[in-house]
Amino acid sequence: MKLLCELTDDIKITEDIIDLGEGKSRKDMYIEGITLQGEVKNKNNRVYPKAVLSEAIKKHIDEFMKVGRAVGELNHPVEKSSEINPDRISHRFVEVKEDGNNFITKAMVLNTTHGTQVKNLISGGVKMGISSRGFGDVKESGNAKVVQSLYLVSLGDIVTNPSAPNAFVTAVMEKTEWIWENGILVGKDLSEELDEYRDALDKSTQKDRDDVAIDLFKQYLSTISENYQNVDESMKTDIESLKPDKIERKGKAIKITWNSEKDPKKLKAELEKALSSSKDKIKWMGASNENGKAVAEIDLK
Repeated sequence: MKLLCELTDDIKITEDIIDLGEGKSRKDMYIEGITLQGEVKNKNNRVYPKAVLSEAIKKHIDEFMKVGRAVGELNHPVEKSSEINPDRISHRFVEVKEDGNNFITKAMVLNTTHGTQVKNLISGGVKMGISSRGFGDVKESGNAKVVQSLYLVSLGDIVTNPSAPNAFVTAVMEKTEWIWENGILVGKDLSEELDEYRDALDKSTQKDRDDVAIDLFKQYLSTISENYQNVDESMKTDIESLKPDKIERKGKAIKITWNSEKDPKKLKAELEKALSSSKDKIKWMGASNENGKAVAEIDLK
């Protein structure tokens, strides 16, 4: 599965005054716009069949919106794109309207840290956009990519700067392969590479930014497979022999999670035994319990 993000900057800002009684009132801010469009090729060269969109949105409404959990963040996260970070939530979706092949969403900007930032930016005249965040499979068809399936993480994150640097970072993230593992979307972690790319783009001038982006993308293509060469198939097989629920990779660090607590000393011993044939590749490993789950961490040389 691929990360799929679709941006719209044609949004409407509205405010409602809520009478709280006793001469008190509250002003709620809403952002409304077409979040997803079906049966038309968008600027990302993708086509969403109406049936695929309808199914994904209905599932999101049933599982998230109806229980008040259809939320979004301020800007797309660089890490953990498959999850919503509670610390970054800025708005909550309250309505989805179907208009032909379009789906119009309405979101209330919350009084969270990032929600307040959104309100201040809008009040200051900053142009905002909404960019949906989901995962799906695509198939080449003619000169377009047709989305075969879609899982929505968020109906949309509020984005402040849909410019070349962020577009480049999103493009890199969309190249990551994601798979379902025990009900969790897990992908190769590219956060370190993305931080380096973003820093290089931020330091470049507007004049040479396109050339810098092209050079960085070439660098990305040449190194993406190298980032994971230290974990060969034999090591992966050895780790999987301990039946973990989740395996994550970040740079040269591997995090392994079990959904129940274990004795840290025994777990470390079991891990050392399972990875004995790869010990020359390992610099350090440890085990602990966090929030009711057993976690083992490995640092590679």
